Amino acid sequence: MAHVPRELTTMVDDGQGIPSYRSIYLMITDGKVPADLIEYIRGRYYLRRPNLPTLAQVLGLRLKRSRDRSAAVKPQTANRTGSRKRAA
Repeated sequence: MAHVPRELTTMVDDGQGIPSYRSIYLMITDGKVPADLIEYIRGRYYLRRPNLPTLAQVLGLRLKRSRDRSAAVKPQTANRTGSRKRAA
């Protein structure tokens, strides 16, 4: 949760006020954020990265266009199988 405000800055249009960690935390504990976005595990709140755009919309923030957001996301690389020898 501590990294959520920083991650949101990469997803929303410039010039918007991103809520602080504490503000987001208080919204979660007050029930102002839908429970299906948040996971509560061992006394901590977690937000999965795919849920960030939905959280931004709940907070009233405007998302960047998908073209702009795709540049901010790291590309996924294919899994390498290594140099294992196949059994004959």
